[in-house]
Amino acid sequence: MRRRTALLLGAALAVAPAVPAHAHPDHPADPGGSPPQPGPYGRGWRPLAPIASGPRQEHSVAAVGDHVYVIGGIVTDGSGGIPTTGRVDVYDTRRDTWSTAAPLPVPMNHPNVAVVGGRIHVLGGLSGGSEWQALRDCFVYSPRADRWRRLPPMPRGLERGSAAMGVYGRRILLAGGMRVLVPGPGGLQDTVATVSAY
Repeated sequence: MRRRTALLLGAALAVAPAVPAHAHPDHPADPGGSPPQPGPYGRGWRPLAPIASGPRQEHSVAAVGDHVYVIGGIVTDGSGGIPTTGRVDVYDTRRDTWSTAAPLPVPMNHPNVAVVGGRIHVLGGLSGGSEWQALRDCFVYSPRADRWRRLPPMPRGLERGSAAMGVYGRRILLAGGMRVLVPGPGGLQDTVATVSAY
């Protein structure tokens, strides 16, 4: 892995400590409703600036140079809903600060994200209301221009979100994922074992 470009899978970033934690419908929130309290940091851990936009789940994360990009996901809307967002927050690892980047052109949760050549590729994901469906939409982001460009869509039948992502040379590999996710009690996950290369 080159020093300036990295792919982060399943990373979780800090949430604002003054905001109550919200959970996915299958993941109960703290029963007391109190925000997480800072604990003792040791063994190399230390607190960083909290993500400015507040708590988020079901997003993806990628790093380009000294910047970490938190892409898409779900947020709470204050009324108990869990809308999908296209928001992109950027953490500067040198300055310990947050900023925003151009949002995804199509809001997605569980986006399939990989970095090749210093550009962030989003190859499908999930979106929808109470039932999240796979999207074929694909985009590439240029950090220098702060701009998304549409790519050819995923072939019909291969669309999915939440795939395990990898990069081999200039190829992006997608393994597994979900075509449908119905969150909540009694929900559904339509998972696939497909492996694809872009």
